[in-house]
Amino acid sequence: MISFKKFFLMLPAGVLSIFALRGADADSLLKAPPAVFAVEECYQILVTTRSPALVRISVGDNFYSGHINGVRPTSRSVHRFSVPMDELNKAGRYTVYCRPLPVREPYMRHVRRYEESARSYDFRKLPDDNIRIFHVADTHSRIDQVVQNALSSGAFDLLVLNGDLIETSGRIDVLETPAVLAGKMTKGAVPVIYSRGNHELRGPFAEELPRYVPNRDGKLYYGVKLGALWCMVLDGGEDKADSHPAYGDTIDCTAYRREQLAFIRKRAENKDFCTPSVKYRLLICHIPFPRYVGKSAADEEKRLFTVYGEWSRSLKKLYAPHLLLSGHVHRFAIEKNPEFPCPVVMGAKLDKKADLFSGARITLSKGKGHIEFLDHNGKTLEKETVIF
Repeated sequence: MISFKKFFLMLPAGVLSIFALRGADADSLLKAPPAVFAVEECYQILVTTRSPALVRISVGDNFYSGHINGVRPTSRSVHRFSVPMDELNKAGRYTVYCRPLPVREPYMRHVRRYEESARSYDFRKLPDDNIRIFHVADTHSRIDQVVQNALSSGAFDLLVLNGDLIETSGRIDVLETPAVLAGKMTKGAVPVIYSRGNHELRGPFAEELPRYVPNRDGKLYYGVKLGALWCMVLDGGEDKADSHPAYGDTIDCTAYRREQLAFIRKRAENKDFCTPSVKYRLLICHIPFPRYVGKSAADEEKRLFTVYGEWSRSLKKLYAPHLLLSGHVHRFAIEKNPEFPCPVVMGAKLDKKADLFSGARITLSKGKGHIEFLDHNGKTLEKETVIF
């Protein structure tokens, strides 16, 4: 029998406030502005609601309901809509429609019908050059400090959310964090790329994460093509060997990494990374690999290093990437080593004692990567240029 506590945690966010829905408009129903995530050659627009609602979007003359096998979802607080990139890039604007649905019956004829409200958002596609990226990782459930850091760091064209955005997957509602954080930081106006961190694997709701974040058919690794920018998002999983007692036999990241090695090799057949339009090739992975960058190699983790070495050699040979963006180590650094697939940028700093977060700004321009490490007020602390 399920415990009351677990049942309570599984309830959709805002379900206890359904009596406050009368006359609700889009602004009051939405927990944050929508976020436009890039996955392969589509945008996945994620909309978070405070209470059960019917949500749909329009791009130009086309409407998207986000249906699941014909059923419009209402029970989850995060709604996902997949839109072709070319369509949204051309339109430069989309509209979110919301209608409260506090009660869902088998037959809805006599259930009160609330009015649908709408809110439109401008969207700009990635420029062909001088691409400004704001990089975030290791926020560990912080929202306000991270948003403030982004706002004080200047405009950007692409947001990279690179893992450990939550402390653990201990409650179902925290799985909204990537969508909420991205929405608050971008206001739905620029694309976002998401990568999972190791802390997201911890907790009773870890297996539910793909329902709340962008993914490729349930997989949290994928390619992304945004005009002149080509990216590969990889997922290192946990940061210790599967046999570590902390996990209690609940993970199998060894098989997961091998699966991604096969993806890396197979994906090269696509050849979309070497078309004339592509100027920049990035790798995005929460854990920098080889994993022991700046650390000693523990004996129990040698299996991790073996597969990461295969990742590195295959990526370097097949794709010749320009930069690997990572987090995980809670510090700023740029590591260069012939064994790596490319220079590794660790671009997030978290001071837990002072409760301060700071991210990195990466500008891709004229065949170079200009990297700036920022303080919590957006002031540049260090900068370096990498020539591709």
